[in-house]
Amino acid sequence: MRYIGCVVLVGALSVPHSIRAAVWAEASGVVYATANNNPLVGGGRRHVFHIGVPSEITGAAVARFLVEEQGARRVGLLHAGNEFQVHAAACTAAPLSGRGAEVLQLELDTDPDGDRATLDRLRNWRPDAVMIYDSDTARQVRLTQMAHSLSGLPPFVHARGMLCHEFRAGAGSAAEGHFFVDMFLRDQRASAEEQALHQRMATVDSHLTATASHAFGWDELRLLAEAYQTGGPDSQAQIATLEGLRAYPGAGGPLTFTAEDHNGRWTQDPTTIAQLVGGQFVVVSTMDR
Repeated sequence: MRYIGCVVLVGALSVPHSIRAAVWAEASGVVYATANNNPLVGGGRRHVFHIGVPSEITGAAVARFLVEEQGARRVGLLHAGNEFQVHAAACTAAPLSGRGAEVLQLELDTDPDGDRATLDRLRNWRPDAVMIYDSDTARQVRLTQMAHSLSGLPPFVHARGMLCHEFRAGAGSAAEGHFFVDMFLRDQRASAEEQALHQRMATVDSHLTATASHAFGWDELRLLAEAYQTGGPDSQAQIATLEGLRAYPGAGGPLTFTAEDHNGRWTQDPTTIAQLVGGQFVVVSTMDR
């Protein structure tokens, strides 16, 4: 990569790939922007900047939405068994309990055939709200359709990854009324960067829905472009540029970096909540953003 003149690097999302990219970037003196928040990716490396949203921030926002805005007192948490989803669920369970909600946390069976029994147990508990953490779109489609056919369960709250055309098309009317963790405002209040992203996507396909991944890719490129335009080819000058950004108005919400903190999300939560209404994702809570 040095041979072809790599001056900045936009990162992959998977942890193994991001770690390798981060190690290479640090050794090569190339600034690397990634949406991956795993501590092993950053590892104290000065050339690595993160713009993904930590699970602790998402969990606190979901708890606030469900308890304060939806009035939920009994919340079911469904999650896959991998390390990331277990951590995400724990980061939601703690603030829910802290706000006085009763929580039933259920790990999804590795065999999808066990989903019916899990949903039956959840339904019998009579939750006011249900949050689900699972990155398998096809399985979430099946769970949503199964829950709809069973009746007696409230609309789910889905993580950011399910706010996409694939889930909406797959789940169909069964997902109507369900909630989705979002990071866009999707109206005239949106930043210039968010509006530019929506406009650019519309020129490609008017039916496309902007997702968190679109925001991450857009903001990573724009941040690195600004760092290079300001700092030139000197990576230390690029780092100084990024570390000096305060409330940078990204498409996916404001970003702030410092010399001590290369995760741009800790100071300002970008979370909004969208709901599927009439087949469209509509922001129903901006969480006072």
